[in-house]
Amino acid sequence: MLSKDYSAEFKQRFADRYADGATIAMLQHEFGLTKSTVKLRRERIDQGGVGAIDRPRKDNRYPRSSSFVNLPRFH
Repeated sequence: MLSKDYSAEFKQRFADRYADGATIAMLQHEFGLTKSTVKLRRERIDQGGVGAIDRPRKDNRYPRSSSFVNLPRFH
């Protein structure tokens, strides 16, 4: 499945259904998500609430640093 940006309303509905005790299968069916996506979102909600559902952007995963460019070479 391709990465998508979901609305805040969509994320809140997902979190509400999860809090209500919906199973993984129910969440998959209702929201059209894969099992792995449902599990990941539930994990993120448990760790940090609805705001934690979004994954970090690729460009924010590792800080850019020029210090790696000038590392000495070992032979």
